[in-house]
Amino acid sequence: MRLFVVVSQIFPSVLKAALTILLIESGMGIWGLIWGALLSSLAITLVGSAYIAIRLMRIPTFKKQQTVPFQTWLNYAKIRYSTSLTATLYTPLDRMLLNSFHGADTVGVFSVLKSLNEYPLFIQKAFLTMISPTFSAAWAHKDVEKIREVFLTLNSWTVRFSIPGIVILFLFTPEILSFFGAEFATSEAIWALRILLIGTMINLGCGPVGMVLNMCGSERIFARGQIISMLVGALLFFPFIKWGGILGVASLLAIQISAINLFSLYLVKQRFDLCWRILHFKRLMGSQTAILILGFLYSHLRAPLGAVEFILVCIGMYGAVHLLFWWQGVPQEDRDLVDFFRAKLSSKRGCEAE
Repeated sequence: MRLFVVVSQIFPSVLKAALTILLIESGMGIWGLIWGALLSSLAITLVGSAYIAIRLMRIPTFKKQQTVPFQTWLNYAKIRYSTSLTATLYTPLDRMLLNSFHGADTVGVFSVLKSLNEYPLFIQKAFLTMISPTFSAAWAHKDVEKIREVFLTLNSWTVRFSIPGIVILFLFTPEILSFFGAEFATSEAIWALRILLIGTMINLGCGPVGMVLNMCGSERIFARGQIISMLVGALLFFPFIKWGGILGVASLLAIQISAINLFSLYLVKQRFDLCWRILHFKRLMGSQTAILILGFLYSHLRAPLGAVEFILVCIGMYGAVHLLFWWQGVPQEDRDLVDFFRAKLSSKRGCEAE
C-alpha cells in the first residue's frame, strides 16, 4: 500500500504531462491541454479505484462487514468525479482570460500570487489528511458528539498554525514579492495578494466544513454548492478580469471562497447543531498581537536583508508566536496529538524489531 501511495503522488503528474504534450503536438492546441487533464484524471480515477477495491476485497472481514450497496458507492463516486471534472475545467480559466486581456506577464505574476496564497493552507491539508477518517468513522456510528469534538479541535489546530503565516505574508507582502522581481512588487500585485489572503483567512476560520459535509452524508448538497459557485464564478470572470485585471480576479476568488465556506459552515451548524468557536481564542489573540508588534518593529527598524536572511526572520517570528502560546500552557489537544504520534512511532519500531 505504501508503494501505491508513492506512485499515486508521481504517476498523475507524469501521465498528465505526457498526454498533454502528445495531444498538443498532434495539433489540438489549447484543447490538448484540456483533454490531457480530463483523460489523465479519468485514467487515474479508474486505476486507483480498481486497485483499492481489489485490496479491500482481499481483507477477509471486509466481505462480511460490507453493508453499503454498490449503487450507494457509485452515486458517491459520480458526485466526487463531477465536482473534480468541473474544477479541472474551471481552475485554468482565470489565467486564460488574464492572458487574453492583459498578456502573459500578468499570468506569471498572478501564478506567483496564487502559489504564495497556498502556503498557509498546507497546514490545513496536512491535518485534514490525518484526521479525515475520524469524521467518517464517527458518522458510521452516528456519533455526532465526536464529530463536533473533532471539528473544534481540528479548527483550533489549523487556525493556530496557519494564521501566523498569513499575518507574516500580509505584513511583508512588498518585501516578499520584491524577491521575485520589481515587476512582481507593484501596488496592484501587493493588494491582490492581500485580498487573496483575506479569503484564505475566512476559509481557515470556518474550519474543515467541506470535509465534514463530504464525510458525513452531505456530499451531494456540498457538491451542488461547489459546482454552482464555479459556474457563477466562470460567468463573472469575464467582467472582473477585463476591467479589474489581477485585482479583479483576486477579489472574485476571495469572494467565492468566502461564500462557499460560509455556506458550508451554515449547513454544518444546521445539520450537526454545531456551536462554532475557536478554542483558546484569547491566548491566540495574544500571540497574534505579539507577531504584529514584532512585524511593526521589524518594518521600521530593519536593515536591508537578502532572501535567506528574510526567510530566517519570518521563521523566527512564526516560532515566537507558538512559543508564546505554549508558554502560557500546552492545551490538552496538543498533548493528545503528541501522544498519538508517539504511539505511532512506538508501534512502527515494534514491527521493525519483530
